[in-house]
Amino acid sequence: MALEIERRFLIDQTKLPHLPNSRFFEMTQGYLGKGVRVRLSTTHYTRLDVGSVGNTNGYLTVKRTISHGTNKEFEYEIPSEDAAELLAMCEFTLTKMRYHYPVGRHIFEIDLFTGSLNGLVIGEIELGSIDEAVDIPSWFGVEITGNSDFSNSQLALMPDKNEILDYAQDMLNHPDNI
Repeated sequence: MALEIERRFLIDQTKLPHLPNSRFFEMTQGYLGKGVRVRLSTTHYTRLDVGSVGNTNGYLTVKRTISHGTNKEFEYEIPSEDAAELLAMCEFTLTKMRYHYPVGRHIFEIDLFTGSLNGLVIGEIELGSIDEAVDIPSWFGVEITGNSDFSNSQLALMPDKNEILDYAQDMLNHPDNI
C-alpha cells in the first residue's frame, strides 16, 4: 500500500504549451466497482534508430480517499491480456493521453481526455505532502483537488459528458465564482 498525495487542476486546452509527442501514454481506464480501477496503458515513444515504438502494460488499482488530496492506493501490474479482458467487463470506461511535463524538480502529468470527454484537460502533480511547495505552471487553471466531480471514476460514470465539459469550461471562464 502506498499513499498517493496529489494536487489536480483544470487546464484550458487553448493555453496548453507544446507537449512533446516523442513520448506519451495512451490509457483506457475502466471501473469494476467503487474504487477498483483497471487500466490498460500503452506507452508510445520515438527512437531515432527504429521510429515509433509502443509497449502495453496492464494495472489493477484499488484506491480510497482518506483526506483532502490523499488516497490509499494499491496498484499492481497485471498482464495486458488480463487487463483487456477485465476492461471488457467494465460498464464504464474513459480514454486519455498522458504526457509528463517537467517543471523545476517536479514532473506534472497532463491528461488530455479523448472520446466522449474530448476537450477536457487535467493536470496533476504527486507530492510528498499536500503542503509541499511546488511551482504551478501559469497556464494551469482552477485547482480541483478534492473535487469528486472530476475524479476519473466519476468522469467515467457520468451519463451526460457534455454536462461536465460545460461545468469545466464555466469554472475556467469564471474562477472567482467557485
